[in-house]
Amino acid sequence: YHWLAEVTRNAMGDAENALKYHRLATELDPRAPVIQVSICEDLFYLGRFDEADKQARKMTEIFPDFDASWLHAGLPGWTVYGRIDDAMPLFDRALDHNEDAGNHALLAGAYADLENDALARQHLDRAYEIGGTFFTFINSATFETARGNHETAVTAAKKVLVYFPEFAAMRILRDDDIRNDYIDAAIARYTRSSLNTIGESPIAYDPAHNGKFLLDLAYLYSLKGDSGEEFQWLLDVAQAHIAKRPRLGYLGYDLADVQLALLQDDKDKALRLLNQAADEKWQFQWRFHLTNPAFDEIRDEPGFQQAVDKIRASIAEQNTRLAAYRETVADG
Repeated sequence: YHWLAEVTRNAMGDAENALKYHRLATELDPRAPVIQVSICEDLFYLGRFDEADKQARKMTEIFPDFDASWLHAGLPGWTVYGRIDDAMPLFDRALDHNEDAGNHALLAGAYADLENDALARQHLDRAYEIGGTFFTFINSATFETARGNHETAVTAAKKVLVYFPEFAAMRILRDDDIRNDYIDAAIARYTRSSLNTIGESPIAYDPAHNGKFLLDLAYLYSLKGDSGEEFQWLLDVAQAHIAKRPRLGYLGYDLADVQLALLQDDKDKALRLLNQAADEKWQFQWRFHLTNPAFDEIRDEPGFQQAVDKIRASIAEQNTRLAAYRETVADG
């Protein structure tokens, strides 16, 4: 059941049935922590964040020595509720139980969102020392992109694609091609990385992020001045995908609706949606997402800076709370 559920969710994008299969697996083996983790992931995919949070916190009681229990308990705070400060102590517990590259890379990502680049770098360096993994490479790629270190970001992104065409790594390589005026090469990479180009079925390598994948490809067509049938199909399928997904969470659509509005030549709507995202406490990998060149046409608008200011104000509050917590712990 567990294998069937993972394929159902990760390859087919059907988390509803994946959750049913995982619940059946739990009946057969209620003490298997990996199945309990998978239930959290199903609930996250479905946008049922309060249930995912409850499930993860139950896991910290049942499997307190399992690092993934603490990791998943921290993910709602980081990726949904705008409370990275609440998540960090839980991520620390995960690292205490298992100092592997993935947990260091995750902490690096969280510190990057807190704009604490020194600690993000420290954890990334440690992740590489232990041994590069998918999570090491993708967090390195997004971190370096946010800092404008494009060459280093591209090197890490290429390592990510060894695993599968993950949307952020694809975007980083796309943007490098844009900087070098290799638009056709970028389009060719997306075409090679998709299961189909035009038709009724969405691209299925990375179902949770298909909307972003499709819009990033559509942006390349827009740079060529191509607004034909394939461009419109990409927008239509992406819009349908976004309608089924939550914005928040590590499997959310992030700012895909903002990019879609821009590709539909509606700057006012794009700015409104961007500020809506900030009001909703969207913050997961925010620095990386805001580097998207598709946003260049609104980057100098007051509404863009207003949204960034909202995010930074929230991040500053979280850093203050986290510092107070660390001080309290240090004082015993």
